[in-house]
Amino acid sequence: KEDIIWLAAMFEGEGTTGLFKTMRGTGSAAGKWRISTYFLIVNNDPIIVNEVIKILESMGIGTYLHQRERPESKDWALNYQVGVKNMLGVHKVLENILPYVRGNKRAVIEMTMRFIESRNFGKPDKGPGSGYSDEDWKTYEAVKRVNRRGRKREWQSSETLRQALGDIEKMSGEDK
Repeated sequence: KEDIIWLAAMFEGEGTTGLFKTMRGTGSAAGKWRISTYFLIVNNDPIIVNEVIKILESMGIGTYLHQRERPESKDWALNYQVGVKNMLGVHKVLENILPYVRGNKRAVIEMTMRFIESRNFGKPDKGPGSGYSDEDWKTYEAVKRVNRRGRKREWQSSETLRQALGDIEKMSGEDK
């Protein structure tokens, strides 16, 4: 349990999850969009990165590791990206850390899990009409909106705002 709590904290500070779309390149689906899932933690400390991998692997989740250098910028250190793309693996890690995530990323976790469940954990029906529903595309757009970076973020979950306002009400004086 302590490892899961630690992983949730790492995720809140150094991680992201959600949905992304890519263009299919081969077969009968060539030229059509595909919605995929991901879970990612980025850090430049190899000890922390190895700990993330160890925890995920102990849960039976396969990972990938990507080293990222930015030679064009002397201000950026080498960093490591530990990721999970398999829907079943993404769902499993999100399900485990969800009880311990309290920020805006909680809403993204919930939407991503709902999407994965709607796609039968990566094994959707293959028959006619088995493409993406309007609800799938709405979920993709909602996740994208919540994950927006920078100052132009338009969204915060109502739960996060309620919690923050409740915390303010409990404060007094300079703390408030």
